[in-house]
Amino acid sequence: MKIGRPKLRLAMRPEQAAEVRRLYRGTKDTRVKERCQAVLLAHGGQHSYQEISEVVGRSRSTIQRWIEAFCDEGLASLEVRQGLGGGKPSKMRDRRIQADLE
Repeated sequence: MKIGRPKLRLAMRPEQAAEVRRLYRGTKDTRVKERCQAVLLAHGGQHSYQEISEVVGRSRSTIQRWIEAFCDEGLASLEVRQGLGGGKPSKMRDRRIQADLE
């Protein structure tokens, strides 16, 4: 009996897998490439979340979130969404501060 983390098997239609591969090859954005790589590794059924995280270089929870998003939203979830950051607004936006720097 083999003990260890269960391998992940993401079910995808062949045309979905082909679309993910095309996106992987066609983008220059490394964030999109990482997400595609994670989904393709999960589709292969040979790796656990932890193993995929080690290959991609992201945390296990990030990999899990990406794959769950892919299951819910499809290919669109792999694209990087601009402007959704939850961080604090930059103080550099204030024109008075920018004027002081000039």
